Amino acid sequence: MIDHSRLILCAALCISPGILATEKTQTSETAAKTFFAEGWAGKTGFGYALNYPRYQSGIFQFAEVGLETERHRFMASSEMSGIFEAGNIKQSNGVLNAGYDITWDRWRLFAFTNYEFGVIVGLESNAVLGAGARYTLIKLERVHFDISAAPIYDRAAYADGTSYEALSASLRGRIKVFFTEHDSVFFSWFFIRGLDNQVNQWHAADLINSLQLSRKVSLRLGYRWRYDVFTENSSGLAYLIAVFSFL
Repeated sequence: MIDHSRLILCAALCISPGILATEKTQTSETAAKTFFAEGWAGKTGFGYALNYPRYQSGIFQFAEVGLETERHRFMASSEMSGIFEAGNIKQSNGVLNAGYDITWDRWRLFAFTNYEFGVIVGLESNAVLGAGARYTLIKLERVHFDISAAPIYDRAAYADGTSYEALSASLRGRIKVFFTEHDSVFFSWFFIRGLDNQVNQWHAADLINSLQLSRKVSLRLGYRWRYDVFTENSSGLAYLIAVFSFL
């Protein structure tokens, strides 16, 4: 006499691993497709700029593209400005950023690169490449505050043709305050110091107020400040732009 219960149990034990493996593969493929199909976000903006210490006006252009899930994020952004003279752009400067980070609760590990050119008189460009960790100290409904630290490779090229390359340490503090669902302020302070030279210091601060007008359009009022200890020069740039989401 055939024991049907044993046959059913045997079939379940034999088939289940394959089914589970197939279902797991299909779930992973679906998650990956969703990530690459729906995780994209992009913004671009144009507007007016006023720089310091020369107090010359010009144009400001902003762009950002990101790919993000609950834990992972890839991001690239640019900020370009041009100073007008006699109806033409006399000089330009810019800030380029790219990076990846992964989050566990309040911890975030990241790798990033930053390149700035023409921002400070006497400093042609400043390039940074590094990786580190960030921790969120305050995570409330309306206030977020985090700090991060990273060892970096830092290269500065100066107007007189000299350059300085070094391993450096960096610290960053960021705070974001949400006044309403559509109005927020973001402040970031970034500090770099050469491990072998105290004079090699770079300070960067950004203050941004963003007002969401609709799902696709916002206004951004910002101020960008930089200071290089080696040249003892600083610069500031205020801007007002309209930002459009295209992804």
